[in-house]
Amino acid sequence: MKRDTTMLFTTKRLIVVVIVSTVVGLLLSPAMSVAAPINYGDFTGTTVMYLDVTENTNTGDDQPLFGAPTVAGDSIDFDPSGFSASSSGGGAPDLTDGQLTFMIMAQEGKAINNVTFSEAGDASLARSLDTTDDALTSVTSNIFIDILEVHGAPINAINVQGEMTFAPSDGSYTLSEDGSGGATFNTGWTGSFFVDLTGVDGVNGLITKVSVNIDNVLTASSATNSTAFIAKKDFDGVTIATNIPEPTTALLAVSGLLAMACSRRRV
Repeated sequence: MKRDTTMLFTTKRLIVVVIVSTVVGLLLSPAMSVAAPINYGDFTGTTVMYLDVTENTNTGDDQPLFGAPTVAGDSIDFDPSGFSASSSGGGAPDLTDGQLTFMIMAQEGKAINNVTFSEAGDASLARSLDTTDDALTSVTSNIFIDILEVHGAPINAINVQGEMTFAPSDGSYTLSEDGSGGATFNTGWTGSFFVDLTGVDGVNGLITKVSVNIDNVLTASSATNSTAFIAKKDFDGVTIATNIPEPTTALLAVSGLLAMACSRRRV
């Protein structure tokens, strides 16, 4: 069935208006209390370390949102239990903004090649059967990575940034569109982000330390006879590191190539 593009445009515009108006209201509210950051400390993986792992919120939400992580191998895992946004009965739109920061440092003899982040959750939308009231939820995640060290030596920070890709529906759900005209809509959702640090412009050498800043936002908005709920249930990060060639190994390799070249010339 072909979607009504006018309704789609209106719905997407409503999402933008909801987010902007909510943020402005929160920033201007003198009564809003800003929660203190929670520092979970340092965690050691197989070939990398996750340092100064900290979560914070810019919207006064109760913390923790992400919760304390666990590290296995070179993966860091969070299991959020209170990271959600909800709205019902046409009340004020709800915006939950969680920020996660940490550094990734390669252990001795290792270098950071690439980093992958992923997350998952669910969303539920509903309305009374005798109404056409709409409801919406959305999830976004902006990721900022600063390359801080090459071969263990500090450099002027080089920034890499991007956004998570979400599915289904790009992480934005409306009852009128995704619910196909029904009274309820429920879905699970996933997000992913991958960055190959070996090909970043301006980096000369093997990367040994980076900082990560992840800004995760959930939003929910309802009408008089509808409800909206979205929650994050899982967040993971995986770092792939490789060996840094020993100077003697590199020298032997060069010597071997020179010897082969000379041998070919004598033939």
